[in-house]
Amino acid sequence: LNANYTKELGPHVTEAKSLLEKMISFFNFIFYEEELKGISELLRDFQVEVENVKRGMGLLTFADVATLGIECLLRFPEVRQMEKKSYKAIMIDEFQDDNILQKELLYLLAEKEEHCSENIPLPENLNPQKLFFVGDEKQSIYKFRGADVEVFRKLSDELKGKANLSTNYRSE
Repeated sequence: LNANYTKELGPHVTEAKSLLEKMISFFNFIFYEEELKGISELLRDFQVEVENVKRGMGLLTFADVATLGIECLLRFPEVRQMEKKSYKAIMIDEFQDDNILQKELLYLLAEKEEHCSENIPLPENLNPQKLFFVGDEKQSIYKFRGADVEVFRKLSDELKGKANLSTNYRSE
């Protein structure tokens, strides 16, 4: 094969390999559907048992605390209104090491006082003077405990009021 033909064929081979991998995954899912259902049910039962043991021992994980906080603010609008009024400003440092639960909690607390949606507020329903966050996606180090740098990237895009600092004054 000449070099030009190989160059032209390369992207098509890559695409074909990708499609083949997806087809294999699809056929494995179909072939093992019953086994997967059983495993899924077993995992669901295990999760329920873990939650029961934790509650019986009076234990909460970090995710449990965030989830319960979100549920409380969504279920009880009067509590949410009171909490929103109690924070004049919210500043979060190292936001690249947060996750979706923490972002949702932040949105609930930074919502404009005149709004009280039934779900997590949209960015346009946030009080822009209340919210300030700082982070550097290159310093995200807590993925092992659930941090998701994509949440930081999306938050920057959603809020649109960002300033990028290109100089590190601490070590210059």
